[in-house]
Formats: sequence, C-alpha cells, structure tokens
Amino acid sequence: MKLSHTFKECLPDAQADMPIDVDIGFVIDHLPDKYVDYHKTRDELCAIHYGSNPLVEQGPNTAFVYEQYVDMAHAGNKLFVCETISHIQDIETGNAPTKEFKFSAWLNKPREHRIVLSSWLNENFTIDDNWEYTSSFNVEQEHITLHTLFIGDIYPGLPVRFTEELPRSKAVFNIITEPNFWELGHHWSAKSEECFLDYCIPIQHGYMACDSLQKLGFDMFVDILDYTSQTITDPYARTIQLMQDNREALDNAWDIWNMPGVQERVEQNHKLLVQLNSCIDLLNTPEDIAFFKDIMYNTNNKELRTRLEFIFR
Repeated sequence: MKLSHTFKECLPDAQADMPIDVDIGFVIDHLPDKYVDYHKTRDELCAIHYGSNPLVEQGPNTAFVYEQYVDMAHAGNKLFVCETISHIQDIETGNAPTKEFKFSAWLNKPREHRIVLSSWLNENFTIDDNWEYTSSFNVEQEHITLHTLFIGDIYPGLPVRFTEELPRSKAVFNIITEPNFWELGHHWSAKSEECFLDYCIPIQHGYMACDSLQKLGFDMFVDILDYTSQTITDPYARTIQLMQDNREALDNAWDIWNMPGVQERVEQNHKLLVQLNSCIDLLNTPEDIAFFKDIMYNTNNKELRTRLEFIFR
C-alpha cells in the first residue's frame, strides 16, 4: 500500500522559528540563521544558541535530508547527501604545484567565526608573514556587534580585501570557514572542495569537522594539525582554540610542505575528491538509508519519490 508523505525545502534564508509540519525536510545549503535577541543575558543566549538546530526544534517529528552537510548531531532520521561532491568530474589530477604563501583564509560574509578569525589573524600575523586572505567586511568600520554579547570586545579585524569570486589558493594551508557555526554539525561547500582541489592542507573549522571529513576518506593531517578542539560545543571557544593549537604549524608551513610524503598526501586528497561520486554509504547508517529508501519505494507522492530516486541513483 502506497503511503502519503509531505515534504518541503528548508532554505537558508527562511525564518528560523517557523513550524515545520511535514514528514521530510530537504535542507538546502546551510541552516537558517537564528535570531539573536540582544536583550537577553550572555548565559541566556548561550543556552539558546550553542548547539542549536532551528529546523529540528521547529520540526521534531520531521526526518531531514541534508544536501550539503556531512554530519549533524540530533535525534531522528537524517540523510547526508553532500550532493556537490558528486558534481565534480573531468578534473585532471597531477602533482602539487609550487606554493607561494604559507596559508590562506577566505572570509566572505561576516559570520561569527569569521569575525573572530579576522581578529585573531590580524593580532597574530602581519601581511609580511607571507599569507593571503579575502574579507568583505571590517568589524570596526561597519560597527559589527554580532559577537560582543558572547565574548565581548576583540582585537580589531582585518582590512577589507574582497573579490566577487572565491580565489584559488596558492598556499600550503587553507583555513576553511563553512557557514555552520552554532549547530553541532558540519557543512560542505565550494570552500572545502577548492581546498582539496588546490592541493592545500585543510585547517577546517566546525563541530567534528575533522572526523566528518575523515569519514569520506580525506587525510586531515592529524599528525601535523591538532583537531582536539572539534568537540568543543561553545563555537567561539572552538574557533579560537583551533587557531591557537595550530599557530606553530602556520609559522612552520614551509618546513611542513617539504616534509617527506606531505605533497603526495595532498595529491591523494585531490584524487579522492575527483573520484568520489557518492557519499551515501560513507556518511549514513544502514538504518537511515533503509528508512529513506522505504519511503522512496512506498510513497504515493511522485515528486518526493523522484527526489529520493535521484539521491539513490
């Protein structure tokens, strides 16, 4: 007997406190931003935001399909598709190119961790230290205060240096700040893709970022980098700690790049990304895969069935 199912797309610009009363929610790109009430105390804000997932909060009985996440910690059925990976093809793999910079950081929109990272980089390095960055914002000039109720005032951020398109890194390390911040999960986008396509060593921000990408088979260079901060649920503390723990690696980038086997390892990451056609079996439990396949086989919602058939093609 075919069953009726309802579904909806959950978009990043959606209102985060809108009820989700469907069977399946397709999370397009990243989670919507949750409203920050500046009239609340710091402790109240931390309780509300740290580890929050507004979609699960508004749809506790909904099963979610995450199109660009590789991990998300919450109860209930969930499916990680990481659809963008399957679109990478016909890219030649080869030898790692000569590097021009120690590290790169692409800071686009002024999200909380990018605000903190901009401050940390400006405090700890000068541009003469041979690194590259982009930033569409300057905290002081634009009077950005997203962070102040959580961590107070911080060191001034980097000057604006922005390009419309995401640059290609020519650095040893690439510091990656995906949109995810509050949630206990990790997002995947072109920012992560291009780190591996550019033969960089990733310094990946986000909750359980290292473990999530290791599930896909990527070498996260845990013998060189310290990712113990990935389990910290306070996202501000996690962001700062990751950088503090790896400051020495950034300073010693040239020595690390010339260590035996390092360049071969980034070449292997590049090759893996190009050849990785599907992530379904790598990222999901057999129980969750069976749950969504059962809906695909038995639903009488043709549009939903078509979407699931595309995922499991």
